[in-house]
Amino acid sequence: MRKIREVLRLKYACGASKRVIAQTVGVGPTSVGEYIRRASVAGITWPIPVEFDDAALERALFAPAGYNPPLSRPVPDWGYVHAELRRRGVTLALLWEEYRAGHPDGYGYSRFCDLYGVWRRGVTATMRQTHAAGEKLFVDFAGDTVSVFDGLTGEVREARIFVAVLGASNYTYAEARFSEALPDWIGVHVNVLRFLGGVPRAIVCDNLKAGVTIASRYEPGVNRTYLDFASHYGTAIVPTRPRKQSRPGNFGQGDKWISCLKAARMPRLRRIAMTRRARRNHSGAFKAKVALAAIRGEKTVAELAQQFDVHPNQITAWRAQLLEGAAEVFGGGASAPPAVDVKELHAKIGQLTLENDFLSGALGKAGMTSAKR
Repeated sequence: MRKIREVLRLKYACGASKRVIAQTVGVGPTSVGEYIRRASVAGITWPIPVEFDDAALERALFAPAGYNPPLSRPVPDWGYVHAELRRRGVTLALLWEEYRAGHPDGYGYSRFCDLYGVWRRGVTATMRQTHAAGEKLFVDFAGDTVSVFDGLTGEVREARIFVAVLGASNYTYAEARFSEALPDWIGVHVNVLRFLGGVPRAIVCDNLKAGVTIASRYEPGVNRTYLDFASHYGTAIVPTRPRKQSRPGNFGQGDKWISCLKAARMPRLRRIAMTRRARRNHSGAFKAKVALAAIRGEKTVAELAQQFDVHPNQITAWRAQLLEGAAEVFGGGASAPPAVDVKELHAKIGQLTLENDFLSGALGKAGMTSAKR
């Protein structure tokens, strides 16, 4: 482009001939004539306008036949598009229709999708997951601990922080627990659902021993008490894959909360009683019946809860015992009925009930007397 500018300067400012210009610039006379002809067709004279940089000058002089410069189209707000896609039922097609309604001269649908894909790849180097609202609840214990001061005894104990994060909104719940044992694990889940006032479709947990008995990529074994909890609330338990860093990115919110808590250097962490009432996951007919009774003003919410037996999940423990004939379970007076073959007795010991569940399959010939407690 520098030689073309010099050709135009010598031609229009100095009035030099093509041969002189060719000798001065170091190009052939034919090329000099072609440069001058193209500049005349494009309407470019000397001095060249300031807005014509080298790229603009090249486009003006060497544009192909029938070339039309691209029209300037309104650029969509990709940040808004990306945020709206996290909502349930929102698609790129709906967002494109909304975009075209405000900008009739905007991009077509295919180009809109292509540009969004380019923008999304440049947002971050990490893989992003799109979660629907209310679909998944990610739960785990945070890595760090906090010191809890007991005002009655003066004892300082280390507590683990349980964190639960909703996938779509990053809405975070945190609670301190002194252990990661099964009662604490189930109890804190009950508190989470009571706080949220609802139940997600699935709960994604790490391979904690209280929740997952067998860590497997394909057939993980979930603790039976944990499965009872999920069955009670009508949700599903989804363990993460083992042996790899599988903690979801949503836990960044929870870890940030823990960091702020430690940075504040709180001398005491007091117990806060949450009184928010939880909605339980029941059938549509059940909900309609309760809602109709509430609308009519027949009974209060507390009375309805007692009438329809709405209560949180009971923490239960499962134990196995091998027996023949009648055998006592844990010395509690509950025994299995006589049987010919040796069976496996599963005892479900809850806060209020004791249930026996016999599983078929003989483990030995009749007459064996063995017990596994």
